[in-house]
Amino acid sequence: GGMTFQNVIKRINIEKKEKIYVGAHNPVSIFCSTEEKGYITIFRDPIERAYSFYTLNLAGKKQIYHYLAKKSLSYFIKFCPEVQNAYCQYYSGYIDKDVSEPIYEIALKNLKEFKRIFDFNNLSQDIKNFCEDIDFKINQIPHINAYNKITKKNINSNDRKIIEFYNYFDLKLYNEFKNFSQTTNNSHIKPFRNASDWPYEWPRFTSFCYFTIVILQRVYE
Repeated sequence: GGMTFQNVIKRINIEKKEKIYVGAHNPVSIFCSTEEKGYITIFRDPIERAYSFYTLNLAGKKQIYHYLAKKSLSYFIKFCPEVQNAYCQYYSGYIDKDVSEPIYEIALKNLKEFKRIFDFNNLSQDIKNFCEDIDFKINQIPHINAYNKITKKNINSNDRKIIEFYNYFDLKLYNEFKNFSQTTNNSHIKPFRNASDWPYEWPRFTSFCYFTIVILQRVYE
């Protein structure tokens, strides 16, 4: 998801001759609040994300956590910090803290203030809507790293229980997102700046998928 959107941003840079710098693994900044910057995120079911990250590391011997994944799923989930309530850590900005109720509440507050939340299950359409808002024509959304299509049907009940145990707050946050997005018919998603607004500062962007956090910041000379 994150790499897919990065690919689109690179096209925007080239075709619209913009300067949008792409970074990775960046949480919500304690210096740039969600009230001051326009954050965007890609939100995926935490169970599917954790399991997908596990299979990615299991299959790739050069992956940083391959040594954990090859032991077992339970060993991987227990000792890999990137699959333990990571959404709450990154959405709150407290990436070095164990998630507690106060940190969860900060993450939820920030999430509700994000400029836009892309649903991983509806990613192509959400990105197309984003491109329309900034007057960038795109006919097809490229799916980068789409080989690992994990869904709930691929995860057995025992594996799911293991992941749930270490992701209580992420699941709680995801359920809140699904609830308020459905009850408000996505009206919580604030309209993105359109093309006529581009002389102003480009909104800060955060994308989370496969534990990929990206921040884009338009830079002006």
